[in-house]
Amino acid sequence: MSSAARSMQVWVIYTTVVGATLLLSPNTLLGVFQIEETTEVWVRVLGSVVLVLTVLYWYIMQENSRRMYQATVYGRGLFVVVGSVLAFTTGPWQLLLFAGVDAAGALWTHIANRET
Repeated sequence: MSSAARSMQVWVIYTTVVGATLLLSPNTLLGVFQIEETTEVWVRVLGSVVLVLTVLYWYIMQENSRRMYQATVYGRGLFVVVGSVLAFTTGPWQLLLFAGVDAAGALWTHIANRET
């Protein structure tokens, strides 16, 4: 398994846990990060979108496609920007934690992808 594929494998585990938790028990994850509990459906919708992305990440990893690895880097980079802007404007500051994980994961994949 290439280093880039390994980074995607770890990413798939992370997104599976986050997506499933947001879908099935969102206030558990929100509570861990001291974000106000919610009964809104949108956090569960987000969880389902994260799980859909997880399926895509899984197939990208299986194909071992350098171009697709790079596409995930761009997508996660976009989330870093959007999540950071939201954290500094209307969202909770804890979004910066998620943006930081995305930044680290994207950087790992980017560096590993260049090495192959």
